[in-house]
This record gives sequence, structure tokens and C-alpha cells, in this order.
Amino acid sequence: SIKDSQLYKDSLARYPKQESESPGYGEFFSADGTQFAYIPQGTRGQFVVLNGIKQKEYEGIGDFVINHAHTDFAYVGIREERDERSDGAAVVVAHGVEGKVYNYIREETLVFSNNDQQLAYAAVISKEPTYQSFMVLNGQELTHYDGVEQPVFSLNDTVFAYIARKDTLRGASEYFFCSCPSITAKFACAFTTS
Repeated sequence: SIKDSQLYKDSLARYPKQESESPGYGEFFSADGTQFAYIPQGTRGQFVVLNGIKQKEYEGIGDFVINHAHTDFAYVGIREERDERSDGAAVVVAHGVEGKVYNYIREETLVFSNNDQQLAYAAVISKEPTYQSFMVLNGQELTHYDGVEQPVFSLNDTVFAYIARKDTLRGASEYFFCSCPSITAKFACAFTTS
């Protein structure tokens, strides 16, 4: 197994894993046993170690996903610590490259398509006095709403869908099911009231 490999043992010796109350927290192993990643504590924050290679250090690491073929990965790097005065800054790192910086990347929304050719996640930007939330599909921002969640690709990866929320002036919320062609995000999502 990969845990018994010399590469894994050498990596742990060089970049020790952080202690956790949950066994296996922050560890990722591909199902085919060829790749591993974990998140140790650095001098200024956290970083990902992928197959023994240290990635860029961030204040923190959020969601981490490995694609279905176990050949690629993506994760959320948190560039600033969040506090009462600031929402911080978060970035998705995919294929080893940082994407656009947003105030926040919603937890548990980072997802590869079934064929591993596409990547989506929910991002938030702060525009006082409100926040705008939207899906980012293949690096392109889709329509902005008051909230978005539950991104999903169709089994054949031709459709991308999610749930969007629009707040009304009376304090109520309307929810929509949005879908669009997943190959490109150039088309505005069609939505219907649920």
C-alpha cells in the first residue's frame, strides 16, 4: 500500500502531519493506491503535501477533492484569517494553479465532473451592504444570487445544475433550480421557481 511506501515515509519525516482527534483527518489516498496527500501545519499556516511534494503554504486549507480518475486534485487555500472585520480571501487551487481570489468559497461545494474535465464551486464576494453568491464553472462566474448551493453534474456531464436563492424586499427567500450546459459557462442559467 501507499502508506508502506518509502516515498510516504520520507514525506512524513520531512513534513510531519498535524495531530488530530480524528484519525485520518487531512489525509487523502487515491482509490488505486498511487497518490497521497495530507495537510501538515507549517510555520505560518497549512499546506498540502502531494506525493511527497510541498505545495504553497496558506493560512489554512479548506475543502480538498481528488478527481474520479485519481490523477488530479483541487483544494481551497485560505489566504487571510477570517475575523469580525474581514471575510478573508479564499482561492481554489486546481491542477496546481491558483484561481481567482474570492471573499469565501462555500464549504462542500468543490466538485469535479464525472469525466474529470470540469470543476465547479460556490464563491462569495462582499459588496456592501450585501453579499453575492454564485457558482464558478470551469473558471467562469455564473449568475449572481443571494445564495447558491448543491452543485451537481449530470451523469454524462452535459448539464450542470445547482440551487439558487434570491431574497425579497419583504425578508422572504425564493429558491430556484438552475441548470445550464456544462461544457461552457457562456450561457446564462435558465431557472424555474420551485
